Amino acid sequence: MSDLPAELSDRAQHKAKILALCQARPMVEIEPDELRTITPHYQQRISELRRDGWYIENVPRTLTLANGQTKKRDGAYRYLPYEPLGRSADTIVAQGWSSKHGRPFEESFRLKP
Repeated sequence: MSDLPAELSDRAQHKAKILALCQARPMVEIEPDELRTITPHYQQRISELRRDGWYIENVPRTLTLANGQTKKRDGAYRYLPYEPLGRSADTIVAQGWSSKHGRPFEESFRLKP
C-alpha cells in the first residue's frame, strides 16, 4: 500500500520546484528534458500550476524526418509573468475538455461481459 501523505508531499515539492524554475526564467523556453530532471510527471505538475492561475504556455515542437515528413514531439514550456491579453486564468481553467462527453470519466460506465 502506498504512503499517500508522502506522495502528496512529493507532488507539492515537485510543483514548487517547477514553479521556482519558471519564475527564475520568465519568457524563456524550458525544454522537457530539463523538467524531467525534477519529475517524470512534469506535465501533470504544470497542469496543476495552470489551474492555480499561473500562465505557462506550451511551445509546440516538430521533428522533420529524413523523408521530409514532420512528427510531433514534446514541446517546451514558457512561463508568462503577466496575464495574456484576452485570456484570464478563469477562462483558461473554464475551457472544457475536447472529448465528446465532457470531462473524462464524467459519465458512468459499465464493464462489458
